[in-house]
Amino acid sequence: MVDTSDELEFDIALSFAGEDRQIAEELAFLLTKKGLKVFYDKYEQATLWGKNLYDHLADVYSNKARYCIMLLSRRYSEKAWTTLERQHAQARAFRERQEYILPLRLDDTHIPGIADTVGYIDLRVTSVEEVAKLALSKLTSAHDVRGSFAARSGPAENSNTTFEFKVKHKGNRLPPPQPGERWRQVSSFRAGKSWLGIDSPKDDFLSSLEWDPSSKLLASIQAAHGYGRIWNLNGTILSRLNPGRWVPKLYLSRVAFKSSDYPYLLAAAGRGKLFVWSTTSGYLDEPFAVFDVCSERHYVTALSWEPAIRDKSLIALSVSLEERGLGRLMVCDVGRQEIAWSADTHVSYRLEWSPDGQTLSVPKYDGDDVKLFDASGRPFDIPFFDNGDPWYRPKNFAWHPSGLYYATETSSESVGIFEASSGNCQQLLEIKEANGTRGIQWSPDGKYIAVATTLGVVEIFDLVTSKIVREFFSATFGTNDHGWSPDGQRLLLLKNGLTLCDPLNGSEIATWKSEHGGFQQYLWSPDGGMLAYADQRGFATIKKLEC
Repeated sequence: MVDTSDELEFDIALSFAGEDRQIAEELAFLLTKKGLKVFYDKYEQATLWGKNLYDHLADVYSNKARYCIMLLSRRYSEKAWTTLERQHAQARAFRERQEYILPLRLDDTHIPGIADTVGYIDLRVTSVEEVAKLALSKLTSAHDVRGSFAARSGPAENSNTTFEFKVKHKGNRLPPPQPGERWRQVSSFRAGKSWLGIDSPKDDFLSSLEWDPSSKLLASIQAAHGYGRIWNLNGTILSRLNPGRWVPKLYLSRVAFKSSDYPYLLAAAGRGKLFVWSTTSGYLDEPFAVFDVCSERHYVTALSWEPAIRDKSLIALSVSLEERGLGRLMVCDVGRQEIAWSADTHVSYRLEWSPDGQTLSVPKYDGDDVKLFDASGRPFDIPFFDNGDPWYRPKNFAWHPSGLYYATETSSESVGIFEASSGNCQQLLEIKEANGTRGIQWSPDGKYIAVATTLGVVEIFDLVTSKIVREFFSATFGTNDHGWSPDGQRLLLLKNGLTLCDPLNGSEIATWKSEHGGFQQYLWSPDGGMLAYADQRGFATIKKLEC
């Protein structure tokens, strides 16, 4: 991912005439696939909607990108909007007195302000794929790429690897962790109670609990009867997501928010169907989209929205079939209200898109295998890693925050770090308390990785040295894999209750016990300032750090 300051939203801004859109779209796709943030109008439709385009585009081409790639042609010289973009890009280049405009020539038309002595790439003799490679190389040579492994194979010893990633989240960075710091209880409420308020202790736990992107609401699904609710921070019900009002005898099992620009979208799936609501309706009206995704005999085990980097709203579902372990992966296009593609695979409880939205990982429900699919539904395997066991399958897959790398168990004694574009193994991390893994999590800045082993140990690795810097015993991540706080300064573990730790010095900051059985769900708010957790009786609690 490109190393930008806080003012630079994009690595590349594309400027082109509408007649040359086909070339621009291909280039935008290839640049995005390489992990770059690209300003391309079709990727920004939600942002551009309703804005004063003159002021907004002037700001983008003057201030928001590291480089501006111009597709120069006769049509480019004739358009009013391209003239606006070019003039503001030229003003930026003049102001900073360094390379900013990267010209691509489609023909020999003279463009005002673009001197013949400025180096350019001629698209009549250079492919778009080669241009994308050159752009990445340009950024890399300018020391704009954070997160690069020294290429090598085998275990990383005496590594001089530098591996960083700039963390961007909507909340403020919390103060450094302190033992005994105070976490105020905001509310505690019975989220798992049935629709009629009848207690059924065995079945009141929550099958799904999610924060909305604004950190102001929680959505929950009660396991036994599939009732969905929207709660405010005081534990008051704002809405009941009851699809039975429209489709009788259907129960929800999973819920997920799309964390893109407002209005947020909320998806909830039950037996046979997927429902999508919008925040503009307050979740009170009928869902604006309903999909028939499977038979009523089957149920949805996982939901995951595609990252908001394109003008699509795709959501992936894992459907459990009647045959044990067999499932179906489905991807729905919410904008077009149609099923984009589906594929037979194993059941999964956690689907994860790569940060660029180009690849979907589908870990098996028991963690014994991982399947990968590209954005069009084409399956492909994780490159085989020879650990001496021809029957071994990758386990516990996790994307690096930049999307340039992923981690997966390579044997019962090691975790491998792989380059996403090539599949080459870059590092092997040797697990100390080795007997396989139960979970893998990257720190938000990508410099550390936490590995939970089957022996009840969480080991924190420094990616620079490939060494263990901290161990937590009798601990695991739990079922949600929400251990790291968004700013990376704290780590939540299941250890004699729910324990908040400092991942670098190993100190325990706070511990919370449940009066109603073990913890079933726990997760950080998107802004990082609050925690929500639920126990096996469906009691939900929200806590906030008092700074």
